[in-house]
Amino acid sequence: TRSATVRTDTNQILGIVSPSYKVVQNTELVHMAQRVADKNKLTVTSAGAMGIGERVWLAIEAESFYVGKSDKDEVKPYLLLTNGHDGRHSLAGTPTSVRPWCENTLNLALREGKRENMCISIRHKGNMQDKIEALTETLAEFYDRTRTFKSQSRYLAGTDINNTKLIDYFNHVYSKHVGEIPEDPKTSAEDRARNKHRSTIMKWCDVYDRESSDLGSNMWVAFNAVTNWIDHGRTFRGEKKLENKFNANFFGSAADKKQAVLETTLKFA
Repeated sequence: TRSATVRTDTNQILGIVSPSYKVVQNTELVHMAQRVADKNKLTVTSAGAMGIGERVWLAIEAESFYVGKSDKDEVKPYLLLTNGHDGRHSLAGTPTSVRPWCENTLNLALREGKRENMCISIRHKGNMQDKIEALTETLAEFYDRTRTFKSQSRYLAGTDINNTKLIDYFNHVYSKHVGEIPEDPKTSAEDRARNKHRSTIMKWCDVYDRESSDLGSNMWVAFNAVTNWIDHGRTFRGEKKLENKFNANFFGSAADKKQAVLETTLKFA
């Protein structure tokens, strides 16, 4: 037997769920957010819903900071709390940062046991009160992770690079996270791969040139040239294109790739 989750104010059906599904009300999400915010003296700044309310979110903002030698490059850290009522989305918390300079986003990995996760989530089953309590405690690490990222970003901004090292870095990131770089193409597939590599590197260089003229020639700017491409280089179509882009950049493959590129960049620097 299946059941429907329904909005009590409009009587709209949000999703069809199993008998074991446990509803987490929006008020509980607000309570979670307030507990995390109060513990670290942070602020719940915004909230929203997708579709007809089948997925909701809250943003907790930490103190922003500047990277580099000027006050132009601001980074705003957030903790994004999301919850689904449709049976498809878990209750989750994702530490992230937004760089208004070029609308880049980067999720920040929280440590959980021996693993590092960018998104800590729990399914709507079992003892939800205990699960919510454990999730709230884990997300309290958000403020500490923000301070670590502040140190990492400033380290990259203080690492100057020349054009030769820039191209070495871009090629290194491309081969590790995008695809192979054929040195001597012999097939049409290899030729397409080489052209894709050249086109992508040119896009990264264009962004780097624009930003470095204001922010300096350093690894932070180079790193953001790559993440800018990950955030904005993919086209989403259809009625849910904004939601699909949101999911990719904060929870999906794009979020994973940006974190992996950060780790590669820190090692390269």
